[in-house]
Amino acid sequence: MEIIWKCYIFKLLINGGFTKRFIVSCTLFALLFLYAGCGTVEDKVFLQRAEVSGPVYQPPIVMTGARPDSTVTLSAKFFGGSKNRIHAKMSTTSEVSPSDFFQNDDKPFEDWNWDEGPGSKSLHNLRWNLPDFYAGVDADLPLGKSISLLLGFSYSTAASTNLYGGSIGLTAFSFKDGIGARLGFGASLQQYSYDAYSLLVRRTIPNNEVESQTTYLLHDVDVNSNINFYLNLTVNSEYKTFPLNFFLSLGYFNQQLLDFEPSEPYNKADDLSVDLFTHHITTDARGEASNSYLSLAPGIYIKLTGIHRVVLGAGILRTVSGLQNSTSKWLVVPMMKFDFML
Repeated sequence: MEIIWKCYIFKLLINGGFTKRFIVSCTLFALLFLYAGCGTVEDKVFLQRAEVSGPVYQPPIVMTGARPDSTVTLSAKFFGGSKNRIHAKMSTTSEVSPSDFFQNDDKPFEDWNWDEGPGSKSLHNLRWNLPDFYAGVDADLPLGKSISLLLGFSYSTAASTNLYGGSIGLTAFSFKDGIGARLGFGASLQQYSYDAYSLLVRRTIPNNEVESQTTYLLHDVDVNSNINFYLNLTVNSEYKTFPLNFFLSLGYFNQQLLDFEPSEPYNKADDLSVDLFTHHITTDARGEASNSYLSLAPGIYIKLTGIHRVVLGAGILRTVSGLQNSTSKWLVVPMMKFDFML
């Protein structure tokens, strides 16, 4: 087959017209240039360490009672926290030396937690800073007799950075014999700030030359927005003759913490660009920084007037999947909320 193609090309060059000879000549020249000049660059990216700042998400909790279908509820909510810092591991990092340095990294891993001491591969390379408190506003907008639209906005401050979030969801609710139930699902968009060091190991394989390997340290600092999804069920009492009532909310949600593309060399003089004609292969070995939680939120609410109430409770969160070697599998998040019915 190869001989047939060579004969065909030779015939075009000898007997073909000018246009055909020109096209074939250009094609052969381009192929020869690519073969002579092109090589392969293989990049492998590791996360060395990252510091992420932002709140843990809380699914909205809405009381259900005997009220007109057109009633709109606005809620001002405030959250606290029992933890202000969580350490965990994102796989995979490069190996750690006995002197507490990452391989090919000139910065020591100071003030971070180790599972088994220096030289261990079971280290914590992710630090999650939680705000001391954060606040938000929810709006429950009825769409019919048993369905409503939930909209939310949140604000928090972590590591001296203002962070904002928003949410949208749908709920189906019912009320009978003094007991209300509400099943909801939705999504939130939450800002997080991050300060991340990554390691880029570049293997260059040029044609007809000796291959080489170079290591680059990358440092990225920015604010990013991540999407979280939730599902929750809330059951509450409503007794007209008694001002104190109870609620219990069960939920499941995911928490995306870190999602970025390393791009900024720690040494600004480093040039990470790759030639246009070079075959470029990138392997991302950083793993994923996300958690999934089951939540249980018991509490009480007190009617202040016919259209005002205060809600007090606490979210008890249990990690079910996600980050490795986390220092906090459990979180307790106190909550206070003021409801205004319009």
